[in-house]
Amino acid sequence: MPTSIAHVFGGMAAAEATTLRGRWSDTRVLLFFALVANLPDADFLPGLLVGDPVLYHREGSHSLLAALIVALACAGIAAARGADARRWFSIAFLVYLSHLALDMLATGGPASSTGVPLLWPLIRDRWFVELPLPTPLAELLDLDLNKTGPGGFFPALVSWHGAEVFLGHALLFAPLPLIARLIRVARERLGDAAGWRPRPRPRRVRPLEPDPDPVD
Repeated sequence: MPTSIAHVFGGMAAAEATTLRGRWSDTRVLLFFALVANLPDADFLPGLLVGDPVLYHREGSHSLLAALIVALACAGIAAARGADARRWFSIAFLVYLSHLALDMLATGGPASSTGVPLLWPLIRDRWFVELPLPTPLAELLDLDLNKTGPGGFFPALVSWHGAEVFLGHALLFAPLPLIARLIRVARERLGDAAGWRPRPRPRRVRPLEPDPDPVD
């Protein structure tokens, strides 16, 4: 299963399709991506209260409905602060969806993904995409949070294997934003070569701050 580090890089890659692309030097932008990209895993918290962290994991919070609710909330906050609500809706929706996309990958390892209920609550079936990997790699990239006996949720996180998994995910998923940018640049250049000119991009503004007044 992808770790929080993997989801941060996945969110950054998804944001390459928005007007925030390339602003990774802004700490607030990174914090926003880290929060929204990992927000679906907040479903661990109710389970922690009853002693079983994975009891409610990958249920309603891993659905398109949850992505829509979070995106609407971000758009509402943006509108209240005078920023572009549609822009922030798109950003939040894409970043949230990046989490669901990564969680759909089934590697065949010991803790491989069982999918996510994208259409919850209408349809509770889980959707997944098979990505078979060699057993050693699958075992390295899967963090088993369902251990019983002396193990468990927190021991799995702080174990040597857990450290290997976090490091492996950092190395594996770090190139995603760069790959996404290269694809975007290649697409734009192909459009230029074909004589297609996209509309001018809006001026970049600081996160969740009022957009500057238009110049007369």
